[in-house]
Amino acid sequence: MSSMPPVIDSKFITGEELLEMGDIGHCELVEGKILPLAYADVKQGHLVTKVACTLEDFVEPRNLGWVMTGEVGVFYQTRTG
Repeated sequence: MSSMPPVIDSKFITGEELLEMGDIGHCELVEGKILPLAYADVKQGHLVTKVACTLEDFVEPRNLGWVMTGEVGVFYQTRTG
């Protein structure tokens, strides 16, 4: 039994193409594949808030960057080659 959710589309998709699709539901792009995501439950949401607040208390006074949670649309890898 696989722990990975089913792939929505087998064609390689770029981040720009996913953005152009508009709102297609709760998903993420992993190695060119669109994967559906489950929504967070209350326990997970509370934990994320606690971790983010603690991290923000460290990051902010040191001007180390931003702490973000939720669906902010961050690209962390690009395709090369």
